[in-house]
Amino acid sequence: MLFVYYNQISQLKVLEVPYEKLEYIHVKQLNHYVDMEIFFSGTKIEITELPPDDADNIKDVVNSQIGFNHTSNKSGKPKTKRFGFLRFLLFIGIAVLTGYLAGPKFYVEEVYDEVIVNAVTKEEAEEKYQLVFTDMILEKDDYGGAIVKGTLTNHSDLEYRYVSIDIQYYNEDGTIVESKIESVFDLKPGQAWGFEFTSYSEYTEKFDIVGVLVEEIK
Repeated sequence: MLFVYYNQISQLKVLEVPYEKLEYIHVKQLNHYVDMEIFFSGTKIEITELPPDDADNIKDVVNSQIGFNHTSNKSGKPKTKRFGFLRFLLFIGIAVLTGYLAGPKFYVEEVYDEVIVNAVTKEEAEEKYQLVFTDMILEKDDYGGAIVKGTLTNHSDLEYRYVSIDIQYYNEDGTIVESKIESVFDLKPGQAWGFEFTSYSEYTEKFDIVGVLVEEIK
């Protein structure tokens, strides 16, 4: 899929994404226009103020390709590349969108899926630094997002200058929809940190702490 758009400082950008990275699509009807979000591995494309007919055409083709990806992955058989009409439809659909003088708007949001550099896993943090996570739950809020609540307790005899946590949020299919790094400073021995991490994505249904970075005070 080929996206042509201007970034926030009016630079012309071209983003090309292989079909194999298509993971999820969500469409919202807003008055006379449609907003569409297409999730790839590591990237989310937001298209706003989209005419309904164009949205339906692109949604059908993208969903078809996503279904093809999932079916191929489950079967364990090598995927056969689709050329011809499907590729033509995807290219023409995006090209038509970028041709409007005052029409659809594109937003590109990086949704990374890599942990903090030099971070350890949650399990390693508990073993090496005696940092224990307890009472972690996810609750939906009144604004369409979600809140992860829990407690981090320093069971060691050391004081930590900071503890940074890489938390990732996923939709019901397990596709990453948001990532954040949250930190606590000057965590003393025996001290507990009651945290609330907010995800603003309306698709958040699950979460995972994928990395913990700790610096000791020596």
